[in-house]
Formats: sequence, C-alpha cells, structure tokens
Amino acid sequence: MVSRTLTPKITYCAAVALFAVSLGISGGTPGSAQAQNLAYNPLVLQTRLSVADAARLSEPPNQYLATAVIQQIGENPGQLETIISAAVNAQPASKDFVVRRASNAYPVFADRIAAAAARPAAPPPPVAAPAPVRVAQAPARAAPPRRSAPVEPFESRQKAWYDGWYIDAAAGLNILLDSSLDDPALGTREGTLSSDPGFAGSFALGTGLGKNFRVEAELAYRTNDPDSISVGGFGFTSNQSVSGSVTVWSGMVNGYYDIHTFDSFVPYVGIGAGFASVSVDISTNSFEESDLVFAYQAALGIRYPLSDQNIELRGGYRFFNALSPELGTTEAEYFAHTIEAGLTYHF
Repeated sequence: MVSRTLTPKITYCAAVALFAVSLGISGGTPGSAQAQNLAYNPLVLQTRLSVADAARLSEPPNQYLATAVIQQIGENPGQLETIISAAVNAQPASKDFVVRRASNAYPVFADRIAAAAARPAAPPPPVAAPAPVRVAQAPARAAPPRRSAPVEPFESRQKAWYDGWYIDAAAGLNILLDSSLDDPALGTREGTLSSDPGFAGSFALGTGLGKNFRVEAELAYRTNDPDSISVGGFGFTSNQSVSGSVTVWSGMVNGYYDIHTFDSFVPYVGIGAGFASVSVDISTNSFEESDLVFAYQAALGIRYPLSDQNIELRGGYRFFNALSPELGTTEAEYFAHTIEAGLTYHF
C-alpha cells in the first residue's frame, strides 16, 4: 500500500505527466497556441488541480491556472473571492488572463471577479496537497439569491402593538335618523322629530389582546339640532318648526377584530355596549328633559400607519342606538349613523 506521504507527490507527478502528454499531442510548447488552449484538452479537464499546482505547470499566461479557477468557482461560488486571490498570489503575471477567462465563464460574477483581483496581494498561503484525480464536473450554476420570507402585514412595525396600550381620538359627522315620538297627549298617533346633521367626537383608551383582538373604553359625544316635529310630541300636539338641541353622552366598552390581510391597510370590525345620557332641549317651547338608557353600537373601518413610529390614521363608520329614552311624557327613539376620522397613538 502507498503511504499517505507519497500520495501528494504521485498526484503532482501525474499532473505533470498529463501536461507532458498534452504537449506531445499538440506538438507545441507552453508558449504555443495549442498549449494556451489547454482548457479545451480532455486530458486537462479530467485532472482536478489546485491553484498552487496549476500555477507551477505553465508560464504566464497560464491556461492550467485559469481552468483550475473556473472549476473551483463552479464548485463553490461562495468562495469566489478566496479562489481569485489565491490564483493572483500564486502567479501574479497571469492575473489579467485568469480574470478574463473566469469572467467569460461566469458573466454574472464579472464584477466580483474584477474586485477580488484588484485587492492587494496577500502572502501566499501554505501549499495544500493536490486533490485526488477525478472526473471534472460541469461548473455549477450560481444559486439565485435567496428570497427572504414574506413579512407578515405590520409584523415589522406593529408586533409590539398587539399587546400594548393605545389612546384614540376621533371626530366626524353624526346623522340622527328621524325619531318616532309616543306621547299620551297624541292618543294613538305617533309624532316624528327630524334633525339636521351634527357633530360627533370620541376618546378611547384600549389595549391589544394579541394579533387580532382589541378592547377599549370609550367616551363619546353627539349633538344635532332639531328641525321640525310632525304630528306632535315634547309638548306639541301639531306640526311645528322647532329649534334647540339633541345631545348624547355615552360611555361604551368596545371590542374589535383587526383583519391583517393587506400589506399596510388593516380593516377592522367591532361592537360595543354601555350607557347613554340623552338630552332634548327644545327652545321653542322651553322643553328640556334627559334620560339615561342602555346603548349599543357596531363599527367598521380601516387603519393605516402614518410612519414607522406609533401613530395610525383611521377612518370608520358607527351605527349607534340609545334604547327608547323617556323624555318627560314622551317616549322617543335615537338611531344615528356616525362617519368619523381619527388618530391612534400606541405606547
């Protein structure tokens, strides 16, 4: 059995012998056109040479060196800079030739090859033992850049918000629907109160309960100006044009579900329940009454971050109902549509 210490020498001698045979076939010397085309000689392609050994086999421009570089880049493109630097340090006079051949073989790495060759020469590394002779494989294609996993919507900016606290302030338009009025003075007839569109505002303190759920406590204000009463109510027994105000203060507990489907926009739906104080002030006949009743609401809208900080812009719609307030001798209805815009600050 041949000892391990003799194996590198035998491999090196075999490479030299192949070089000599190739010269005999081509009928030339290393400086001839045939010798400079050794990268296309099957005898060379069947021998896997290290950069250091290839540098010893020929004078510049060294086709053996270029072939070894091309083979090693194909097998391990991630070590391209190391391979080019080793080749340049092993035989600086062949640098331009090696760079040109390697760039032609791998156009996609041309810039990396040129940059590696331009680096200052380093002290030559220790000579490694030649790899065993084996059949060379075709250069492997460079692996395409690995794409990072898609970022879940809001994941990079809002992950900390899912369990954090926030405050929310909103304002908008309150549309009070015509209210049915039931007053004993009207007998079996029902009156109707019509109002102009008015103002709505709210302030809320809430917290996230994971990625999709939120809960908050809300204080809201709604006001509208009454326009007319048909048939009667609130002390009137006939049609009247009236002036005054219909005001509601409400305290609600709301729950929301955020739908993380789109890249930045986050739709949401929610419901809430609480109590509302409904006050009616009719200045036309000095009527003024209020009542505290149960109230509920449903909401939907969409949120959007204004920056990478802690602020969101939102737009939404609410349907609000205060259940049958009794105002003096009149039992009324309160149904409202609220369209709002607001800002949310997470902390």
